[in-house]
Amino acid sequence: MKKIAIVTVLMVLSVFTLIGQNSPTVINYQGFLTDTENSQINGSHELSFRIYETEQSADFIWEESKVVEVVNGYFHTQLGSINPIEQSIFSEPERWLGITVDVDNEMLPRIQFASVAYAMNVPTEMSDEDWLTSEDVMYAGDYQVDVAIGTANAQGYKLCVYGVSAAWSHVGFSDERLKTNIENIENPFNILNQLTGVSYNWKKNDLTDMRFDDKRHHGVIAQELQKSMPGAVFQGSDGYLSVAYDEIIPVLIECIKTQQSEIEKLKSMIE
Repeated sequence: MKKIAIVTVLMVLSVFTLIGQNSPTVINYQGFLTDTENSQINGSHELSFRIYETEQSADFIWEESKVVEVVNGYFHTQLGSINPIEQSIFSEPERWLGITVDVDNEMLPRIQFASVAYAMNVPTEMSDEDWLTSEDVMYAGDYQVDVAIGTANAQGYKLCVYGVSAAWSHVGFSDERLKTNIENIENPFNILNQLTGVSYNWKKNDLTDMRFDDKRHHGVIAQELQKSMPGAVFQGSDGYLSVAYDEIIPVLIECIKTQQSEIEKLKSMIE
């Protein structure tokens, strides 16, 4: 005879739930299995899982049985990997999980699903067709769909993040085959001289929705840059200006090259 003690329970929706609200889903589940003498169970065991509408329901609304490998009492499985869990299962605010091991009776008490599982039925303003997958890529099927993090308004940008984002690297398209009307930057010093490097703090207390930090930062003023490099300045739907700082780099490159050329000329004159 066996009993189960759940010391660690993880119920996490898989990425497949993002495909569409009507897509089948799976739930990651971990548990700890012991016998009646509290000894850890090992080996392969048949586990049966059932979802009920209430804790006392006699009839289940979903079930699945599978052989699960148990190591030192611990096991992991995905509910729905054999019999997909339709999102409609979690259309009501109360659902309970019953577990049976091998030929034993179903263990009591049943386990109530919490908020993570109900993320399967979170309402969204996007249609089912907005998010699609192609092999390992998830993408927005509608080019008008924007993504916002830390805010409900993407401000007209394809990706708007209110906070600090991190990555190994950030790249931008730059292949010559993608460009036209390519010209050398003329008078780079004239452009640079119109800019002022400043240090500043964000208006954290005045603009709380933008979630600014209280650190000291360095940059340029967008309105100044807009006069000499309008292509490097963008305006969001809120009216605030943003700067593509990487567009200043080519100007700095040309300034350094010009300056180095002048240095070489002066060295030649001295010699």
